[in-house]
Amino acid sequence: MKTVILLRRDPNDLRPAERRALQERYGANVNLVRTDPADHLQHAQQCRELKPAAVLLPLEKPIPSTAMEEGVAHIAFVPGTGGMRVGRLKRLVPQFEFNF
Repeated sequence: MKTVILLRRDPNDLRPAERRALQERYGANVNLVRTDPADHLQHAQQCRELKPAAVLLPLEKPIPSTAMEEGVAHIAFVPGTGGMRVGRLKRLVPQFEFNF
């Protein structure tokens, strides 16, 4: 089972298309864990402790630089042709890639 951190988002608030996109990327039994860090340093510590496969960014999409510098994948839902896709934020660059 892979863990995906939901940064300041409740798992119950995910839309069905978002859940499907996560399950397609990380498997049917993905473990969704909400965190509400006070700052980027606490976020990085939570990532070290939980060892997530990825972090789903909140709707305002901040860039959690410290955890990203340590190699933790951060993702967001990106609408596209054919439905919702999961995109991974490239390190410290606000661009998304889909073939990760």
